Amino acid sequence: MAATGSMNSTAMVMMGIQHDHFADDAPIRSMLDDSDRIDTVKGRVLNAAAELAKSGVTLIHVPIAFEPGHAEITQSVGILSVIKSLGLFEMGSMGASPIPELNSLGDGLLTLPGRTGFNAFRGTNLDEVLSDRGVTRLLLAGASTAACIDSTARIAYELGYEVVILHDCVVSRTHSEHELFCGTIFPQYATVLSADEFIKPNEQ
Repeated sequence: MAATGSMNSTAMVMMGIQHDHFADDAPIRSMLDDSDRIDTVKGRVLNAAAELAKSGVTLIHVPIAFEPGHAEITQSVGILSVIKSLGLFEMGSMGASPIPELNSLGDGLLTLPGRTGFNAFRGTNLDEVLSDRGVTRLLLAGASTAACIDSTARIAYELGYEVVILHDCVVSRTHSEHELFCGTIFPQYATVLSADEFIKPNEQ
């Protein structure tokens, strides 16, 4: 069953739909136990966004990008340190650029720059944009499940948004990680649905 709320008060927030995550030669592919899942998720995200746009859902992309040299990253362990060591998502680089397939969503796609960490609200005006548009429900999609999706979902929940995580539209490092977050962790503060489970009950 889909969560409550109108489509006009809903936003699909896509995170990290960029070359370093989703391109054919994306370095992050080697970190996944099933690299083909990147292509599957990419297709589902783009298809879901195109369908949701027809129903009045606001489409938002929140990329992650760092200054050359990644001075913003001071952590010596964890995924951010890996991003820095590999030189990923550097501003002005191909890796930080959105994948060209996002162009298919047209001018209705809003891109909010400024994110240099997991949480899509920090460093961006996401909360202001959502408030101005009367958005009360967020659909989260993109990369990655255990970092950006999780962090953003928690903050959105605390801010009072209704949070829906589209489980077939998020990328995880491993299948077990995906099952843990979608089956056990996310339900503490979000509704977990497939894209079809959300879209079909809301089709006009």
